[in-house]
Amino acid sequence: ANAYINRGNANLKSKNYQGAIDDYAKAITLDNNYEDYQNIIDDLLRLIELDPNDSNKYISRGDALIKLEN
Repeated sequence: ANAYINRGNANLKSKNYQGAIDDYAKAITLDNNYEDYQNIIDDLLRLIELDPNDSNKYISRGDALIKLEN
């Protein structure tokens, strides 16, 4: 999962927002690490601020929040 998180962070920095979402979503499905989920949620919030009309970001954030609570 860390590889997807790292790649998601790189995609976020290079403004490849869809790539970041895809990588974070994959990381969510692979790992239950609290710190990783919190970082993913924070990054997705930044992505939502940049493009609040993309529903995929909200879905990915919701998935991360659900995993974080379990």
